Amino acid sequence: MIKLTLFSKTLLLLVALQLSACGLLPEVEQGPRKAQTLRIFPDGSMQLMGRRIPDEDVIIYADGLGGEKAAVKISMEPLHPAFYRGAINVERLEKGPVANQ
Repeated sequence: MIKLTLFSKTLLLLVALQLSACGLLPEVEQGPRKAQTLRIFPDGSMQLMGRRIPDEDVIIYADGLGGEKAAVKISMEPLHPAFYRGAINVERLEKGPVANQ
């Protein structure tokens, strides 16, 4: 029979606890993504997710169903070059609050 020292028993217990703790992580359920909407105010200013977007960073195009979609320039420098994120819904507001500046 193998004799275990106090150190070996403690180490074995810590390894067992560590391995069992990994199985206790809750599973994260990812629901459907909420569609993002670009809001265009009567004064021409634009907001996406509550943030003002400069006009030069937005491309608006017809979606083929009578509506509009937008592509917004995203900059993640210095890690990645700038790119456009597309298929964002467009909502043109007739009246209402002016965009936060």
